[in-house]
Amino acid sequence: MNEVWPGESGYGALTNTETFPESQRPHVEITPIRPDYATAPLEKSFDWPDILRQVRTAYNLPPELRTLYLVVFPSKRLPNADEGELAWNDDRAHREAMLSPAFLTYFQGELDDEGNCRSFCLWTDRTEAWEASHGPAHTTAVAITRRMYHPTAPERYLLHETEDGGVECEPVERQVPALD
Repeated sequence: MNEVWPGESGYGALTNTETFPESQRPHVEITPIRPDYATAPLEKSFDWPDILRQVRTAYNLPPELRTLYLVVFPSKRLPNADEGELAWNDDRAHREAMLSPAFLTYFQGELDDEGNCRSFCLWTDRTEAWEASHGPAHTTAVAITRRMYHPTAPERYLLHETEDGGVECEPVERQVPALD
């Protein structure tokens, strides 16, 4: 029996790659609202109501889908990191994620002056995000991060759209689903 997680929508197929192939995927404009977004509180670094509004419109998400799953990648790059290898692996992992019917969008942050960065991806379904994160491109990308970044771990959140149009950001524990 599969474990049902909060944030598991059952709406993963709404963004099926047959409907939105890579070349036709909707664009979501994500711009940080403060220059120190890489290290500032996540809730205060982006205009989450606008991001969710764009995603809802771009993918024609149903009104009853009010919670999305967010995976955040905070990082601090080591001085000897190979930019080319990082970019190549990041691109491969992004393309792999886009094959998942639950993948919505990816924000690739930029380094600040001290090597800090924050990137994230947004999903309709937590289980599908977990499954996508275990593909070969993701496995390789995770392996190289150990050589190129100070130790960090992804952060996971449920983004709840409130009745008044706001967004609540709820941290969630990392769990391994029971995939039967």
